[in-house]
Amino acid sequence: MINQSSLEVFELIKPELSKRQALVLYAIHHLNINNIPCSDKQISNFLKLPINQIVPRRAELEKFNRIYSIGRFYDGISQVKCNLWHIRGGL
Repeated sequence: MINQSSLEVFELIKPELSKRQALVLYAIHHLNINNIPCSDKQISNFLKLPINQIVPRRAELEKFNRIYSIGRFYDGISQVKCNLWHIRGGL
């Protein structure tokens, strides 16, 4: 679960993002702390939000060049090949 004070600070740092975009970027950042990319399903599980609320925001972040895909890999959670995401150049 996301600490409310951490989210408030994160939103101050990234005012140009919508709240949902900031949440998705925060989740990717948190999941990438050990330099391990994450899938849409992992983001969805981390935020406890449905996947259909994650994918559009993640696509917007990709369009804004905030994140990038490092390729398609087998995901043990969703049991399919999926893109893994990493933050471009930090927060």
